[in-house]
Amino acid sequence: MGHDLHTLIAHASGNPILASIIEDFRKRTQLFTIRRVPARIIKVCEEHLAIIDALMAGNGEEAKAAMQRHIEGVRAYTLEKLGAL
Repeated sequence: MGHDLHTLIAHASGNPILASIIEDFRKRTQLFTIRRVPARIIKVCEEHLAIIDALMAGNGEEAKAAMQRHIEGVRAYTLEKLGAL
């Protein structure tokens, strides 16, 4: 689900460095995928839809902001779960 979206955006950017960073980030956060952490599915879907909406509207600034919110959401959730270990 999310992996396909991330890969599509990375390749559509035409930026191989960005694509590499996204792939690396995906590998590092694989422990916290939706299949393993279903409690976050609604939030992730909302974050993904915000990114898609901004891209479809051609609004680069909003797409950037939505992507930053998504990355921050993943970061915060990951740190929260790691702190509970």
